[in-house]
Amino acid sequence: MKSKAQEAYRKQYDDYVTAQRDLAAAKIPEYSDPNKTDQFKTNMRTSLRSYGFNDGEIGNLADHRFLMVIRDAMSYKSVKDKRPIAQKRVANAPKVVKAGVAKSGTGSGRENIRNKIGRLKKTGHIKDAQNALLDMINLKSQQKR
Repeated sequence: MKSKAQEAYRKQYDDYVTAQRDLAAAKIPEYSDPNKTDQFKTNMRTSLRSYGFNDGEIGNLADHRFLMVIRDAMSYKSVKDKRPIAQKRVANAPKVVKAGVAKSGTGSGRENIRNKIGRLKKTGHIKDAQNALLDMINLKSQQKR
């Protein structure tokens, strides 16, 4: 009695697997092309192993929807792996220079000195006086060059 039930279950499962393979072949071009099938299966196994699946779990996958999800995950991963190359290209791109007259560095230095003198007037600390005097000396030495 058990052997007939097991045999019926096995036949039903085999029919299910055959139907799922046909659906996978219809919906996944890599799966239906005999030249690309082996490469697709190898890539799929490698990808699933990287997520922690073992060979037994991979062999039990029968639903074509899982195969479609795996294919999408593999294509996303390949796009994601290629993205850093594009980001490196952007990082190495030359900086854009705006048109117009460049600001001179001395104007900002004088403004910085005025701010430090204003701070000195408010606080009266010797450190603020030293900072203001050092900036004045540095600005003079930059202008001589």
